[in-house]
Amino acid sequence: MAEKIDVRPRNLRSLIDEIEVGLLKIPQFQREVVWDLPDCVKLIDSVYKCFPIGSLVIWETYEKLADVRSIGNITLPLPPDGRKPSYVLDGQQRLTALYACAKEASVKRKNRRNPIPYVAWYDFEKDEFTHLKPEIGVTFRQLISDNYDPFRDPLPEIYKPIFTKVRTVLLEKYKFACVEIDERDLEQACIIFERINNSGKKLTVFDLLVAKLYPFSFDLRAKWKELEKSLKHFDGLNPILPMQSISLKTIRLDEDKTSSEFEKYGCHKRHLLKIDSTYVSENWEEVTECFKLALDFAQTRLGIAEYDLLAYEPTIPLITLFFLLNDHKGPNGNQAIWLERYFWRSCISARYSSSPESSMEEDGLLIREIQRNGSPALLKVNQVTPEMILDARYDRRDGFVLTILAMLASRKPRSFKSSTLIPIPTSFSKYNATELHHIFPRGWLKRTGKKDWLDKEHSLANICMAPAKEQRHEIAAKPPSEYLEMFSTSNPQLDLALESHLLNGELEKYLKKDQFDDFLKARAKVMADKLNSLAGLD
Repeated sequence: MAEKIDVRPRNLRSLIDEIEVGLLKIPQFQREVVWDLPDCVKLIDSVYKCFPIGSLVIWETYEKLADVRSIGNITLPLPPDGRKPSYVLDGQQRLTALYACAKEASVKRKNRRNPIPYVAWYDFEKDEFTHLKPEIGVTFRQLISDNYDPFRDPLPEIYKPIFTKVRTVLLEKYKFACVEIDERDLEQACIIFERINNSGKKLTVFDLLVAKLYPFSFDLRAKWKELEKSLKHFDGLNPILPMQSISLKTIRLDEDKTSSEFEKYGCHKRHLLKIDSTYVSENWEEVTECFKLALDFAQTRLGIAEYDLLAYEPTIPLITLFFLLNDHKGPNGNQAIWLERYFWRSCISARYSSSPESSMEEDGLLIREIQRNGSPALLKVNQVTPEMILDARYDRRDGFVLTILAMLASRKPRSFKSSTLIPIPTSFSKYNATELHHIFPRGWLKRTGKKDWLDKEHSLANICMAPAKEQRHEIAAKPPSEYLEMFSTSNPQLDLALESHLLNGELEKYLKKDQFDDFLKARAKVMADKLNSLAGLD
């Protein structure tokens, strides 16, 4: 085989020198590359005491990757012209820890207003490194400085030989085991990184794509941050979603692996890494525009007002694919119905609950058929039953629960007090915050003394959306008969509010009589019927 692997020792001086001239780079696979200061000091102390700290794996390549441009306030240089840099695949944080302290960089940390100076002190009395300034000591930077006389000479004579000893151990005696690999492509290098990364942090596909796109002067991470700022109530989406839509449009699967008469496209990790970098850099604006159109469709047609109501993220790149194929144009009436049915069936069936890529590839065929104005064969799913609604309990981690909440939000619910539309997105002030309201409040259920009723308190059939202030201060622990009577005297359009919450008709009768069991069964059926209707299962 052509691949080479060598193991050779290097000292601290040579490693720092190579970083300083741009020949040894830290690939930007992960955002946090510098440890907290106490951990950095422990590492330096381990080096001083000649404890093993693990090997460094260094990849020599002509590939150009996104790399760490600065450590704290210290800017790292580009490699000299014509020289190929090496990239640290394992040992990134150890090496940046040593370099940050060697330069006494000022590093920004989470939950700290001001940058922290990374100063490691050697304590002559305790013969160890510490992050606290000792009574008699010198810093790590001073110890390894080329011009060290100004730091050693002022010391008492007894400490001067100790200074020299510590300096010699750090710069010359301690040998870092460096495993050097050559002639591997990016995907192989990333696999190596994942398998040997001691921190337990796996690289995401997005991390790999950030590195891959860097040579094309395209900073995918920065582009995503820019896009994310414009997403308003959908902040928190996985940054890989736009890339999945690109893959589903451009990466065709092998014909012998395609089980359909139509062309099938992939979005597994191996497919995403095959995306043409030039295509991404040249078409990013188009992709992001279609991504925004997909979110607009989710908000306006599907009623998904915010990220927290989106049961399954994979629906977004599939709808984005529709807009990419449709030249940015919105769907016609029939296409919108098919897209709506696709969305709700996917959510009801928990189609994307685990390992979603294969399902997304199948559904890519469905989206293509919808875009062609055909009659797609939608996913066959079982109808939602009233029992499923009755048994569902509030849990933000449950996709089916989120699907029910999304359906309720899509009804554009109204205030009981005024029949004005309730603001669903969480960006509204805390005084107007929307919360989930127990239609039969816990306080009242508790007063009835019926334990079987209290056990059903959190059934989603007993849930609607109401402004927090209205719920806490005006409804409180009142039964429905009481608070609806109260609101009816000041709100002549109360019937609009009840209808928006799926509480009208027969259900209103049960509310006015405080018939909890009958109400739950009837509303569970109404909610199940509504979900089935949205999914085209009625």
